[in-house]
Amino acid sequence: MNVADCERVSRDLGAILDVEDVVNRAYTLEVSSPGLDRPLVTPEDFRRHLGATVKVRVSPPVAGRRNFTGLLLEVADDHVALDVDKERFDLAFADIDRARLVPKL
Repeated sequence: MNVADCERVSRDLGAILDVEDVVNRAYTLEVSSPGLDRPLVTPEDFRRHLGATVKVRVSPPVAGRRNFTGLLLEVADDHVALDVDKERFDLAFADIDRARLVPKL
């Protein structure tokens, strides 16, 4: 979803709300995309982003570390696999505290 999509939804939905008189007072309609800060939680979230760079925090530590940033290689029902500096790490979903996409520059 990009800015043009948000503008189109705002314009179309705003027109419907005005015609149907759903809101009976002055209002401001804001439409936004969840963006890159949306957390990755379910296996489906991760599957949608296979091949992307992700940042994952785990607890307890894996191989002595809690934070991993790398290429999302694989998603299974119980874990994800990341390539971090040419080393593979399998991280169990049960151990993931937080996961997000890393923005492309």
